Amino acid sequence: LLAGCNLAPRYRQPTAPIAPVYQPEGFAAASADAPLASELGWREFFRDPRLKALIAAALERNRDLAQSYARIDQARAQYRIQESQRLPTLEANGNASRSLQPPAALGNAIPQSIELSQYGANVAVSAFELDLWGRVRNLAEADRQRYLASVEGARAFRLSLIAQVASAYFDLRAGEERIALAERSLEGRREGVRIAQLRLDAGVTSTVDYDQAVLLLTQTQTELADLQRSTEQTRNLLTVLIGGPINQELPPANRLEDHINPFREGLPSELLSKRPDILQAEHNLRGANADIGAARAAFFPSISLTGSYGFASTALDGLFKG
Repeated sequence: LLAGCNLAPRYRQPTAPIAPVYQPEGFAAASADAPLASELGWREFFRDPRLKALIAAALERNRDLAQSYARIDQARAQYRIQESQRLPTLEANGNASRSLQPPAALGNAIPQSIELSQYGANVAVSAFELDLWGRVRNLAEADRQRYLASVEGARAFRLSLIAQVASAYFDLRAGEERIALAERSLEGRREGVRIAQLRLDAGVTSTVDYDQAVLLLTQTQTELADLQRSTEQTRNLLTVLIGGPINQELPPANRLEDHINPFREGLPSELLSKRPDILQAEHNLRGANADIGAARAAFFPSISLTGSYGFASTALDGLFKG
């Protein structure tokens, strides 16, 4: 009965104040045949083959994602270490020694050395705690929940990485199209300055019109330079996210309007129950509950057992005979 005690508070899942139906404002509902967003993998969610290649490279080469997976292994090992404390730790060892002891001389007799042998073998249990109040059990449960939280944290980071790569890719594509538009506008501004120069030389117009054309040309050049700078920054960000430049040739890209598959919305409760960051927070909350149980158990007496059983003999063949 004492071993069944658990002082951790009973976990109650928080109730989220959510609406019964989810319908974003300004968006038309998709057809009932369309899949839920949570049921689509990233390969089905995105259509662009170039974007798929970039996301696959990021999932394989991103260093921060590799760190998050390493933290899973670390948390799993810590949980296994703590879980092992619920069972006794057996230590077995054996020893043997042999020494020569010279006796005292007796008269004229030559002293002879005496050979002494000692053998031993034992099995011991050291400081095994009787978990009467659930302290060790709750510590193991807390580490287990932290391990599960690290798994969900890696999932959340993986989804975030996919979203960041997709966002940077779309920004890069949009920046390239805006640069192309700005370059066409620049050609038009240069042609306008040339015409204004001809009109000024012919005396048809004043310098005000020419200065206005030059001003518009300078503004277009400034906007083009700013677009080129921001687009290169986005390109560098994408390179960092995918873990470095890709040497192989990428597949051709789709048009911007053909990038994402249509999907229908789900209920908020369904979305919340599948979000890894929320699941991570819930595992951390369960781990905190277990920590409370371990802290409460510390107010009660702790009983540990230490014992050993073994044999000792001066002869190896008689070690286990007495």
